[in-house]
Amino acid sequence: MVENTEVDRILQVVSNPIRRRILMRLVESSAYPLQLAKDLRVSQQSISKHLKILEKNEVVKSHIEKSKSGGPKRKYYTLSKTISMYIDITPKSFFMKNLSDKITTSDELYKTFINELKEIEKINTNEEKVKKLSMLSEVINKELNDLSYKHRDLTSIKNEINKYTEEIINEVYEADSLEHRIMWYMVDDCSVTVDELSEMLDLREKDIKDIWNILMNKFFR
Repeated sequence: MVENTEVDRILQVVSNPIRRRILMRLVESSAYPLQLAKDLRVSQQSISKHLKILEKNEVVKSHIEKSKSGGPKRKYYTLSKTISMYIDITPKSFFMKNLSDKITTSDELYKTFINELKEIEKINTNEEKVKKLSMLSEVINKELNDLSYKHRDLTSIKNEINKYTEEIINEVYEADSLEHRIMWYMVDDCSVTVDELSEMLDLREKDIKDIWNILMNKFFR
């Protein structure tokens, strides 16, 4: 399960369109508040307010840097970490998953692209490097796009499964019964535990355990 406080924090951060525009701008390069205000055509006061929220939630970080034009030192902001999550809502499913702590450098796909990046670093001219980087980005964008569509399609299939699941459970238990609710989650995820059900249904474990055991013995063994 996704920790609700973490989800709430992430959603709160990206809920504001100005904060989303700031994040998109900082992807390009680090920037100071006045620069962001000019680029985004938003008041510096508003930019500073949103940067404070982003930094408080550890989405951006700041550092002091000398001005390249010879002016006074400025506080520059940059994105600070990777956040990856998805939310699926269909007529028969609601699912959130936070992948931010699942990122690993040991994945074979990750290694493959990093090795390609290292090869690009060996190229002598910047022109050729830019060309190769653009080609590599195109490949990755296609991979991400394909995965997005596959995820969408699987989510639609899961919705159909859940619709049929509800029909079957309705034949066995009353819709407002605790047995119905518990069985729904057990079919949805056959590895769900009593303590996880207790958290999801906001009920004591002892109120769930007997029903869980009966359902487990009848349908899942």
